[in-house]
Amino acid sequence: MAHLLGGENLTVSYATRTVLDGITLGLEEGDRIGMVGRNGDGKSTLMRLLAMRSTPDSAG
Repeated sequence: MAHLLGGENLTVSYATRTVLDGITLGLEEGDRIGMVGRNGDGKSTLMRLLAMRSTPDSAG
């Protein structure tokens, strides 16, 4: 299967809070995922990073 998208060691922080800290995610062809979390946990931020609409503060 082909590697479709991913990110390695992603970190995103705002003035008062770190939303993503060292997140690594890879998706292969045929994978199905779901994201669950409270408001402000970084779900939309992660999706923006994977869609390349935003850049992380740091990445490995």
